Amino acid sequence: MAQERHAARTGYLYGINTLGGAAGSLIAGYVLLPKIGASLTLLVACLVSVLAVAGALTLHRLSRNGSFGAAAPQSKATGDFAVSRPVAGLIMLITFVIGFASLAYEVLLTRLVILYFGNTLVVFTLVVTAFLIGIGLSALLGTWAGTVVKNPTLMAGVTVLAGAGLALPPFLLVALSSGGSMRASSPDLLVVAIMLAPAFMLGSLLPIAIQVMRADPGRVNLARRAGALYAVNTLGGMLAAGLTNPVLIPLLGVEGTVVGLSALCVLAGSGLWWSQRPVGLRWVAAPACALALVLALPMSADRLPDLYARKLAAYSGQDLDATVKLYHEGAVATVIVLDFPWLGFRDMFLNGVEEASTRFGHVQLFKLLGLLPVLAHESDAPKDALMIAFGAGIAAGTTLGSGSVSSLDCVDLNPDIAPINDLFKDVNQDVLHDPRFHFIQEDGRNYLLRRSKQYPLIISDSTHPRAYDSWILYTEEFYRLVRRRLTPDGVFAQWLPLSDISVEQYRILLNTFRTVFPNLTLWNVYGTDQAFLLATPTPFVFDVERLQRQLDRVGEATHLTQYQLDRAVKLAGFFVMDREKIDAFIGDEGRTNRDNRPFHEKQALGEFTPLRAQSFDRYQADLSASAANAGDADRIAMRDRQVLARAMQRLFFFKDEDALAEAALIDPIDGNVVFHQQVTPARVAMLVDRARRDARRTSAEAARLRDVIKESPTRVGAYVDLAEIHLKRHNMPDAESLLTDALKQDPESVPARKALAQVYQVTDRWGEAIRLLESVLNASPDDHAAKLALAELYAQHKENQKALALLQAMGPSAGDDFRYHVTVAGAHFALSQYPEAERELSRALEIYPTNTEARWYLSEVYLKTQRRDAWLEQLERLLAINPYHEASLQRLIGFYKETGRQDKVAPLEATLARARKLSTMQG
Repeated sequence: MAQERHAARTGYLYGINTLGGAAGSLIAGYVLLPKIGASLTLLVACLVSVLAVAGALTLHRLSRNGSFGAAAPQSKATGDFAVSRPVAGLIMLITFVIGFASLAYEVLLTRLVILYFGNTLVVFTLVVTAFLIGIGLSALLGTWAGTVVKNPTLMAGVTVLAGAGLALPPFLLVALSSGGSMRASSPDLLVVAIMLAPAFMLGSLLPIAIQVMRADPGRVNLARRAGALYAVNTLGGMLAAGLTNPVLIPLLGVEGTVVGLSALCVLAGSGLWWSQRPVGLRWVAAPACALALVLALPMSADRLPDLYARKLAAYSGQDLDATVKLYHEGAVATVIVLDFPWLGFRDMFLNGVEEASTRFGHVQLFKLLGLLPVLAHESDAPKDALMIAFGAGIAAGTTLGSGSVSSLDCVDLNPDIAPINDLFKDVNQDVLHDPRFHFIQEDGRNYLLRRSKQYPLIISDSTHPRAYDSWILYTEEFYRLVRRRLTPDGVFAQWLPLSDISVEQYRILLNTFRTVFPNLTLWNVYGTDQAFLLATPTPFVFDVERLQRQLDRVGEATHLTQYQLDRAVKLAGFFVMDREKIDAFIGDEGRTNRDNRPFHEKQALGEFTPLRAQSFDRYQADLSASAANAGDADRIAMRDRQVLARAMQRLFFFKDEDALAEAALIDPIDGNVVFHQQVTPARVAMLVDRARRDARRTSAEAARLRDVIKESPTRVGAYVDLAEIHLKRHNMPDAESLLTDALKQDPESVPARKALAQVYQVTDRWGEAIRLLESVLNASPDDHAAKLALAELYAQHKENQKALALLQAMGPSAGDDFRYHVTVAGAHFALSQYPEAERELSRALEIYPTNTEARWYLSEVYLKTQRRDAWLEQLERLLAINPYHEASLQRLIGFYKETGRQDKVAPLEATLARARKLSTMQG
């Protein structure tokens, strides 16, 4: 019994120690690192360790002094063991296998989790914490179970169960990822659930092994055996950490490695069980186990790549026929390339993060990123360049295609770029096989640290700054390192996205860059989340003549004309902020990202304001006024490109379709304008085709519902479901008949009333639709969809007071719902409630200051209330946003003619004539 108590104490210490590690991981990741940085976090960890050592020494001294009572008498160790030496060897092997499987499993699950739940630093905290919690709790459970599991046979059973548990995560991932609402609302809980399932079995085996391997009489051999088991278990973990990514995953894939580890544990447990069977039974059991394993292996969750592809297809637009062109699990990253034939582009993802695509705006961005630093350099002579990250090779191909780069060193940690290059040859000029291209497999920052070579051009195309493997390329220390590797006349450019970043984070990112590179400009491919920073040795000058000469030297294979980058004046549309505007955007933000303490997570910021709250359209610098060597026609063209860019930025930040129409007026064949205009028709076409493909399934479902109604005429839900099918087919008579029958069965059925109201609405029976929807709201006052439909019907029939009451009862869908305030203002305006309309329009403009619709209606409110100065101010502000707003131009021309301001009339009439010409060209 004394031996059992000593073994139990060892197991409990192991479990408690592991749970302490879980607590440390959680506190460090969510509190200490974001709040005090890495250095102070390490200091705290060191102090806690010192306190732990001091406590242990104190306890040891007290025990030697007898403060805890007399030690239990120790009998002389005899060296006899409770198990035979061959069985002891098997238990040692199992302990090694479990250590190997545990750490390999943590690495594998980290790879899987980042694909489905993101690759931020917080995800790593969750993975490590969940893993340690599972191991710690199961160690405590295993220690308690050790009083029951005292022989190798039972330990073998637990090992087999642990092996089976290792195969659970892929199945859990498939099941949990399909629950969209839960995934969106509780991603942290899903990560913990996926990690806990198998870890909960693994941790119990080491304490159980200690119990089974205990020595019969003394305690000395128990301590030695426990130490040996810990050592073997740790050795297995060390090997797993070193072999999983570079060897196992490239060889077997993530899923294959999970299955292999599971099989290894099952085989180890079966081997121990086999050793305890009679000799005759062994020869029966061994083939049976082998057969079961062979049958089980193909049953692995091979749905994972398909699930991953479907998740990415949903992210990219729900293409009906998305196909996987490349899926590769390498030592560094999981790469997938998907083709979206309906949407018309290919997309590449690296570790779950979109890296590149053939969308018009994305190709434009990467070509601009590879080209503009070359154009901005003061020398036209051939020069060396360095590019950090390969991506799809688009930027690299354009850099070499510029005609001014003699050699390009490209540094990327991912070695598997050849298949990526081949899939993007149409946009990257097959850069991998260009003799001037030199690929270096290494971490970009380490490469800069190790090499002293200076480059005239350095371009960083690293992934998102929130990513676990890229945030280190957005810190002040990294920028200082880049500056040391630039020649005195060197130019540096860095990709900087707009998605998944708050105002606070973007200000910090810009301030960090500005701290090291004071001569900076910000560029954005309008209508997209793609942007980059450009650092030059002196303030950037947009020299139209020089830029055009350089563009004329670029080879045709670079396809600049196709991507509308062949004219210098067109580049003006991508220019957003100069140093003055960047200073205004940053404001009083003084923080910078440092290696010790970056601000890429919400926990470190304190505030998290959406970037749309400071949308780029309100910070755009006027490039046409400051450009050098530009004629009048050039300046007009540059101004038009910037007006178009502002409109497309409003589309991106606020999803304002009116802004897209304004952009199309200026250039209806602009690639980004056309791309966005084609999105809705493509989605409509997909919906039509989906309905066609679903026709057989829908017909079968309709037949089933008819049978249900025939067998159970009182099942109202079946009537409604069948009517919904007819509604989708636009078969209104049958839908109406079914819903009428449903209401005969249950006159109070809310779903039947709502569906019938929809039928009446489609068939222009507005009064009946209104009556039904009013009855729905009487029964279900919180039915948002019914309120929305009824408010729309009221507005269409000029029942503005009722529409207004409903809208006010509903409230905005979110705090930044500017459309709600514009709609409510319209209802007030129709009722001649001008103060209320002004209040709502002012709220809309607080959210979205460059909304031309709200500004126009606010000017109308001022006109109705005879506030001429305010009316004039609003129209002038509107024209500052969109100089070609015809209604505003006409109003101002009429006003200035009436007041004798002919000096104002002529330029406005010229602008109006150009607006009408643009409108005619669009038609």
